Amino acid sequence: MITSIDIKSVELLADGAAFGAVGAYERVIGTAQGEVDPKAAANKGIALIDKAPLNARGRVEYTTDFYILRPHDFAKGNGRILYEVNNRGRKMLFGNIADGPQGINDPRKLADVGNGFPMRQGYTIVWSGWDPDAPRANLGLGLTAPVATEGGRPIVQTVKDEFVSGTRGGALEAFKLSYEMATQAGARLTVRERQADAPQDVAWTAIDAKSIKLAPDGPEGGKPKPGYLYEFTYHGTKPKVQGLGFAATRDFVSFLRHDSRALAATGGPISHALAIGFSQAGRYLRHHLTEGFNRDESGRRVFDGIL
Repeated sequence: MITSIDIKSVELLADGAAFGAVGAYERVIGTAQGEVDPKAAANKGIALIDKAPLNARGRVEYTTDFYILRPHDFAKGNGRILYEVNNRGRKMLFGNIADGPQGINDPRKLADVGNGFPMRQGYTIVWSGWDPDAPRANLGLGLTAPVATEGGRPIVQTVKDEFVSGTRGGALEAFKLSYEMATQAGARLTVRERQADAPQDVAWTAIDAKSIKLAPDGPEGGKPKPGYLYEFTYHGTKPKVQGLGFAATRDFVSFLRHDSRALAATGGPISHALAIGFSQAGRYLRHHLTEGFNRDESGRRVFDGIL
């Protein structure tokens, strides 16, 4: 459930420009605090939920960012949510369904929302954070999730991360690790041209606890070879309870639909909710559905339709 929301700003979108008969829209930005019962059947599928720290009520807490575009006059809207699952913290909706630009994470101007298609239909458009590792720069949407432990002691396990440097975005300058290194001792970086080739050791250096790079004085001059497979084996630690992202989406949308406190964010009652996701976010929605997160802890349906 969502325990509280903190609305940080409410501003007119595009200086109050009208989107057809629906009229002007507002930008609503804030955070929502939530908690889940680790013993509830609806949350059993969340990995490491049994190792997460608990609050005084025996619940696991999280905080999610949210960003809402709502009709300034709610009565002119359609009373329905269009929820886009963000892709690595990014909003991709307007670039994909409204002839708008990509990479606009904080739409302010009319040009930022393309032809404004979903607003002209009267939707309340919602984004919220679900990925604890999503970058939050430029209003990227993320989730603050707890770190799992073994009874308060750090969890340390062997991790293998594989990297491929492509050509589209240039050579990788750094390898971002999935987890923090507990120690550099015993860590090994190898390279091979094809999957079936024998891995060869390659020199590396740490940038910080969660990223490394090729040694500048190595045979490759610090630049990964495009298309080659680099595998880093190390002792990882501080695993976040990543699966809380599914619960956070479930709980936040259910909150917007059913809790009277949500009117401060939506501006009026919500009758239905649709969801859309592109690329990684499309895969997210398949898991959201198949893993049972389209029912909240009370058994109510979250999304009425998913694309």
